[in-house]
Amino acid sequence: MALDLKGRRARYDELFGMLRQLAGQQPAGTFDQLDHSLQCATRALDAQAPPDQVFAALMHDVSRPLSPRCHGLASADLIRPLVSDASYWMVRIHDHLMLRHVAPEPGLVSEAQRYRGEAWFPLALRFADEWDLPAVLPGGRALPPGFFYPLLYNACVRPELP
Repeated sequence: MALDLKGRRARYDELFGMLRQLAGQQPAGTFDQLDHSLQCATRALDAQAPPDQVFAALMHDVSRPLSPRCHGLASADLIRPLVSDASYWMVRIHDHLMLRHVAPEPGLVSEAQRYRGEAWFPLALRFADEWDLPAVLPGGRALPPGFFYPLLYNACVRPELP
């Protein structure tokens, strides 16, 4: 779904609002979701990922409270108008790729193998293994949300992005 500039700004602001609501949420008593998202985006930034990938890393779990079992797809659909196709797919299948490292919820089966030949698949693997998986350290390096807002605004809101 393409958005005009006003719609892109509104979506961007909505997503940062949703991100802030992750503070204090700990699925299954694990780690703080906001801190996890900030660690993940900081890892992407440290890896010199393009801005839309940093944004996608920051927002990859933003839908977890609303759709815990399908949060990758739900988060990807929310960011789709603001990021490249590769960043969209990176988020869309990250929960399936993470099944290689954690026990799946009952009934959840990975679809990751069917995408192995796609051009964006290596990025999705890098995201899952290098940015998402290790971003659960208590007190791990995490830049604050305010750092990301201006850094990513132009990359995600300007209309020439796909």
